[in-house]
Amino acid sequence: MEESKEFTRAFNLYTESEKFTRSEPTLIKIKAKKAWCLYSVGNPDETETLFQEIIQNFENHPLSITVYSR
Repeated sequence: MEESKEFTRAFNLYTESEKFTRSEPTLIKIKAKKAWCLYSVGNPDETETLFQEIIQNFENHPLSITVYSR
């Protein structure tokens, strides 16, 4: 979906998919994809907010810093 620039639709699907997992690495990856969608539609403030949420909510998981640095 992202390739076809349907970022809003992709964001909504990622949001829905969060309900189906409790896996921290999976949640981090989903939230990072949501942040990418926000960035792609020109919303850098919300992108930063979401990355900060990832870092705060998963502070003990190294993947949280990795996705932010990318």
